[in-house]
Amino acid sequence: MANTIEKAVRYFNNDAELAKIYQNYSYTSDWEKPNVAIGADTVKYRQVSLGSTVLGDFDREDGYTRKDINTSWVSKQLTQDKGDSLVLDKMDGEEAQYLEIGTVGNKYIRDVQIPAVDKYRFSQVTRATGVESATGTLNKDNIEEAIDAGLDYLYGIGVREGVTLKISATAYRALSNSAKSTGSVSLGNWNGDLSAQVLTYGDIVKAKVTVVPNDIIGSGVNFILAPAPAVAAMVKYQENEYFDKIPGYGGRRTQLDIGIYHDCWVEPGAEKAVYVHKQA
Repeated sequence: MANTIEKAVRYFNNDAELAKIYQNYSYTSDWEKPNVAIGADTVKYRQVSLGSTVLGDFDREDGYTRKDINTSWVSKQLTQDKGDSLVLDKMDGEEAQYLEIGTVGNKYIRDVQIPAVDKYRFSQVTRATGVESATGTLNKDNIEEAIDAGLDYLYGIGVREGVTLKISATAYRALSNSAKSTGSVSLGNWNGDLSAQVLTYGDIVKAKVTVVPNDIIGSGVNFILAPAPAVAAMVKYQENEYFDKIPGYGGRRTQLDIGIYHDCWVEPGAEKAVYVHKQA
C-alpha cells in the first residue's frame, strides 16, 4: 500500500491541532475565553450593581424596601495584532537535510508566538488596577504561609473553585522543597474535571499549579492566584497560512504567514479576585 503524506498546510490550518499546541506549551491557556468579540475589535460587558448592600426592612403596610438596580456597559478593545512571515527556499531546505517550512512554523509557534502572548497576558494581569497585592521574600519556610494567605483572601470574598496558581520557577523551587515535608502539592482533579489530573495545591480552596519561567511571568513576580473566569484572554483571529508557490520563484520558495490578533485583561469587576505576590 502506498504511503499517504499529509501536507503541512493541512496541519497548520487545523484549529484543533493549533489548540493542542497551545494547551501543551502555553502557560495561560486556561485563561482563554471563547471568542465573543463584537464587530472588528471590541468586547462589551454588562455590569450590574445594587444601590446598597444593606439588608432592607419589611413593613406590613408598605412591603419590602425597594433596592435600586444599576446597569452599565463596559467596552474593551483588542490591541495586539501580531505576526510574521517565514520564507524558505526549497533548495536551502534540502541542503539543510530536508528542512521543511512546517517544521520551522511549529518551532515558531512554540518558541516565538506562545512566549510573547504569555508574557503579554501576565503583564496585563499583574499590572491591572485594583488587583489585590502582597510583597515579601519567599523561601521554603514561609512560602506556604504566603500562598495560604492568598487562598484565604479569595475564600473570604467568595471564591471557592476554578483557582489557578501561576508560580515562578524560583518560587516553585521553594514550594517544592517545603512540600516534601508537608505534602501540600499533589496530583489531583481540578474544577470538576475528572478526565485529567493536574498539579494542585490547597485543601479548602484547591488551586491548579502552573510553574512559569521567571522571564515569562514577569520580573519580581512570585505567584498569581486567580479564578480562571476572572481573567479574559481573548483571541479574535488566528491564522497560519501556507503558500507553496510564490510568484516569481517558480516552485522553489515556500512561505508560512503566522499571525494572532489577541488581548488580555482582568474582567471588569473581578479585579479583587486576583491576588498577585511580588518580591519585596
